[in-house]
Amino acid sequence: MRRALPFLIPIGVFCGECHSAEQPAKKPDVLFVISDDLDLRGAFGAQCHTPNLDRLRKESVDFSNAHCAVPLCGPSRACLLTGLNASTTGWYGYGQNQSGGTNGWKEWSERAVIRDCTVLPQYFAKNGYDVFGTGKVGHGREQDDWMFTNADGNIQWGVRPVSQGPWPSDGIDQAMLKRAGREWLHSAGAPEYMPEPMRKVDRWFAPLSHVPDIPPDPKAGTTGYKGWVDWGKPFRYVSEDDRDLMTDEKSARYAVDVIRQPHERPFMLMVGFCKPHEPLVAPGKYFDMFKDVKIDLPPYRADDLDDCAKPFRAGTQGMKVFRAVRECGEGFWQDYIRAYLACAAFMDDQLGLILDALKKSPYSNDTIIVFIGDNGYHLGEKNTIDKMTLWNESTRVPLMIHVPGMKTEGQTCTHPVSLVDLYPTLVGLCGLPGNPHEKNGIPLDGHSLLPFLENPKNGKWDGPDVALTAWMGQPSPEQKENCMVQASKNDQHFSVCSDRYRYILANTGEEELYDHQTDPNEWTNMAADPKLAEIKTKLHAELQKLLATSRESRNDPAKNSPPQ
Repeated sequence: MRRALPFLIPIGVFCGECHSAEQPAKKPDVLFVISDDLDLRGAFGAQCHTPNLDRLRKESVDFSNAHCAVPLCGPSRACLLTGLNASTTGWYGYGQNQSGGTNGWKEWSERAVIRDCTVLPQYFAKNGYDVFGTGKVGHGREQDDWMFTNADGNIQWGVRPVSQGPWPSDGIDQAMLKRAGREWLHSAGAPEYMPEPMRKVDRWFAPLSHVPDIPPDPKAGTTGYKGWVDWGKPFRYVSEDDRDLMTDEKSARYAVDVIRQPHERPFMLMVGFCKPHEPLVAPGKYFDMFKDVKIDLPPYRADDLDDCAKPFRAGTQGMKVFRAVRECGEGFWQDYIRAYLACAAFMDDQLGLILDALKKSPYSNDTIIVFIGDNGYHLGEKNTIDKMTLWNESTRVPLMIHVPGMKTEGQTCTHPVSLVDLYPTLVGLCGLPGNPHEKNGIPLDGHSLLPFLENPKNGKWDGPDVALTAWMGQPSPEQKENCMVQASKNDQHFSVCSDRYRYILANTGEEELYDHQTDPNEWTNMAADPKLAEIKTKLHAELQKLLATSRESRNDPAKNSPPQ
């Protein structure tokens, strides 16, 4: 038996255990699962095969209007793991302050604000929890393990290094990887459905059974290579039943092992799944699931971007990918979506292994479960195939929270909320004390979702009426070279989403306004419509209010201070 720890659970939380407000109770365990680039509510939500997410939704409060703080993996995760908006962390995208190299490690270790924060699992470790992590939790790849250092100094970490592959390359150098991928896709052994235009945008998809066979290229001075590779090491594939495990499969098995262990102390287990992040590679059976499924393409307008702010129609990578896919024809567009759905189904199966293990464990009745996506993903909506926009498919994320004993499971909350709200929510549910960022004194930007967990439709909370999302503008040369130079919020783009509207403010001063009730596709920018002037003014004021409380002034003294 685990020792009961003396803290007070908020009234109404673990109702099944009949604790009073005065009665000490055991701290709950926490299972926190994050998926990469997952959009469950876009045009293809109904075509997803995600039975395990579906059953979790029935046992959770489903936040259908949840949004990421930044529509990009690393900055989004930094925000949710610190409970701070990008306007507080100063990290808006990889083009800014990239002194740490391609994996952005120094974004964590040296950035003026983030370096002095206590990330979510470390705060739990400081307050009596054993913390375990695996997969893509932050974005430091093999360095993510520092977040799971326990009170005894031991690091409890599963998969290292994290890979989103395997890849068709004999090395991890990005230029080599892209070249190898292109050569493979256009070799005699390439997938028949991979047309020429995809060469220009470095995008591809394939089942694991399509083992790369790259011919030699005497002109480029490269030898041939056959086989999948993961982080420079061969990834063995003989058949579906005789092959190496992918990262997400390893993470799921590590999580199952953690759950099966006896735990004397409460635990937090964080699992980061890479899929459906590209490359869209998964075992063949998941591709077979959608082989004969008719895919209804999202509504498309050739002039969709004409009324958008100039920075958002200047030819992003996602728009280039979309044009390449369109050039290949509607059949290929459908195949691309099928590959995405296959990777989402693969991820869902790994989640199912963990949920099944938890259900059979002695911790099933006292474990809080959180499932989120780090950002959304366009599959053609707004003429984009990618994330990194301030429109709905990119900012909106799945968010489900299961709290044992609450009577609201299976209900939906439509109030706009943010991933930065998860930090204070878990701190409150688990009865942890005080403000976590003691070193820099910065309070959390998020607000506890407990009122919505208790009353999803009419909960009264102290948070804003909108969810804030930021996206990067062009960084200055100083910011590119020195991660201690704080990116100014005046140079960034921002969006707020209410229960009905989305308002976008570009760093050029241009505005966009969409009414989701009449225009769910965000096709018509109504920012200049005098009938909506009052609504636009209100949303602009909400945005400025959130930015004004971002404590950027507190960050200024640290602009040029050296790392400690």
